Amino acid sequence: MIDKIDQLGALNNDNKKTDKVRKKLRPKNVDPKKVHEGKTHSDGSKGEPVAKVEISQAAKEQLLLRAEAERYLKMVESQEGIDPDKVDELKQKVSDNFYLKEKVIDKIVDKLLNLPGFQNKE
Repeated sequence: MIDKIDQLGALNNDNKKTDKVRKKLRPKNVDPKKVHEGKTHSDGSKGEPVAKVEISQAAKEQLLLRAEAERYLKMVESQEGIDPDKVDELKQKVSDNFYLKEKVIDKIVDKLLNLPGFQNKE
């Protein structure tokens, strides 16, 4: 906050007013040069404290979900669109019961059995 006041004073070239405000903001009987003297950080170093932010578990989960959603969105955006003619062809095959033919069912089952991670439990 004092930095903002310094900036305002620099813009207005009125250091007397900013000095008055700065003195009112500073606690009485405190030497600003000695405020952080002798204090150490968690790593053992000395000096002015470093700001530390902790994120709640719920916020971490939301960040993970957001990252996953963004990853899926990129995957979807990179996919090619389906040609309307191909959609019409598939609709026709479904209406003609193409996928219920024994030869087609055998092909589908073979593909499913060969998927990675699929375990044949026979």
